[in-house]
Amino acid sequence: MQHQVWEDLCVLTDAGRNVVLEFIVYREPPNSLTAYEERLRAQAATFATIGLLPSVDEIMRRMRRRGRSSDLDCIDERRSHAERQRQSLRVQPIASHAVIDPAQFEIDDLVRWSLGILAAGTRDPTPNPDEARQPDRG
Repeated sequence: MQHQVWEDLCVLTDAGRNVVLEFIVYREPPNSLTAYEERLRAQAATFATIGLLPSVDEIMRRMRRRGRSSDLDCIDERRSHAERQRQSLRVQPIASHAVIDPAQFEIDDLVRWSLGILAAGTRDPTPNPDEARQPDRG
């Protein structure tokens, strides 16, 4: 757990703000995600954990689209790494919310949707891409 991230999170939530943290889970629990979840539970904070589990083909498509030579030069190794990451998320206890395939969503849509879940206090596990893409009205 990063001390500065935790401090910033506390400052924002104490001010009534919602926060989205992004983790790439590389290993089975316990890991950095479960450390934050445990600390949030200890603080009696309201939070939702949403696992994004794209297919390996989708991960590879996005790597190719980004075009980073560090990915493209060892694409077979990257595929193996993506398969290990998916396996880690499969065993991750995502009890707080849902695991979804994010292929049809842009990251900004997912962040907006996630913040909306917290603001509304809902636990709808399936984002609606049409609703997620509606412009903010506030």
